[in-house]
Amino acid sequence: MRDRPTMRITTVVRDVLAWGLAATAIAAHAGKANDTLVLFTSDNGGERFAKTWPFNGMKGELLEGGIRVPLLARWPGKIRARSVTQQTAMNMDFLPTLLDAAGVAPNATRPPDGVSLLPTLRDASRVHDRMLFWRYHAHAQGAVRRGQYKYLRIENAEFLFDVVADPQERGNLGKRQETAFRELQDAWMKWNASMLPYTTQNATWSNKSNSLPDRY
Repeated sequence: MRDRPTMRITTVVRDVLAWGLAATAIAAHAGKANDTLVLFTSDNGGERFAKTWPFNGMKGELLEGGIRVPLLARWPGKIRARSVTQQTAMNMDFLPTLLDAAGVAPNATRPPDGVSLLPTLRDASRVHDRMLFWRYHAHAQGAVRRGQYKYLRIENAEFLFDVVADPQERGNLGKRQETAFRELQDAWMKWNASMLPYTTQNATWSNKSNSLPDRY
C-alpha cells in the first residue's frame, strides 16, 4: 500500500496531466488541435516529497533541483514530435513565445523580460547563447547560468559548476576556471544591483534543517 505522501503526489500529477489531456481533447473536438500550442511545465523544483534525482536541491534553493523543471510542448504541424532541444529557458519566456505564436507583437513600451522560444520549438537545433539570472532571499542565494557554467552563491559561499558534466553540482570549479567564475560573478552582481533591494518585509521560505547537512 502506498504511503500518503506518495498517494497525494500521484494524485496531483494525475490531475495535472488530466488537465493537459483535457485541453488537448477540447482543442481537437473544436477542430483546432493543429492550431493549439500546449505547454506543460512547473514553476519550481520539487518540494518535500519529490525526488529531483539526478539533481541536488529542492524548492527554495537555487541548486538545480530547485530551479530545473521539465518543459513539454505540443503543437502538431509546428513542433516535430519527440524532438529535444538543449536551449535554456525560463517561465518568463512563455509570454513572448505565445505572442509570437499568435502573430502578435509585444508592447514596445513594456517589452517582456523573456525571449520567444518559437524558433527553437520549430527547430530544436536552434540554440542561442544567453544568461539566466536568479536570486532568492533566504540564505542570500544567487545564481547565473550561461552555457555549461553556473555561478552559485549561498550565504558566504560561492561556487562555479559545470552543470552539463556535473548536474549534481559536486565539483566547485571556481579556482580551476577562474576567468569564467569572475565573469559570471561580475554579471550577477551587476544584474542584482539593477533589481529592487530586499527589505525586512520581504517574505521568503527557508528549508534549512538538520536533514540537509551539505547545503549550507
